[in-house]
Amino acid sequence: MDDLALPLRALLAADAGVVAFVGDRIYPEFVPPKGATLPALTYFMVAQPLEHPSHDNPEGLPVQHFSIYCWALTYAAARELAQTVGLALRGFDDAVAFVSGGHDDAVTDTAERTYYSALDVEMRGRAAA
Repeated sequence: MDDLALPLRALLAADAGVVAFVGDRIYPEFVPPKGATLPALTYFMVAQPLEHPSHDNPEGLPVQHFSIYCWALTYAAARELAQTVGLALRGFDDAVAFVSGGHDDAVTDTAERTYYSALDVEMRGRAAA
């Protein structure tokens, strides 16, 4: 099965609004690397890939579910970044089947407080060759 993580990252990295926030700080892991500058994005697969026909997917294209975490130094910035990411992905109906709001939280890391807002994404399609 094709891995849709790379196309997901490519969609995020190609959007001017997302890049204005995070530059190239888009990481394929749960939390940003230690010492990473914020704001940043992290993403990871949350469900095993599916590849079978269904009512919503008659072609049986590969489907993978991801969470995207939008990290920032303030709650407002994390929410704004999540909105920007959601808008960026909604523009790709052929590849992104579903985008929903996830949850927000504050994470304490030593003396610094960081915030994230999470999105759930369903990617559908074949990875580009």
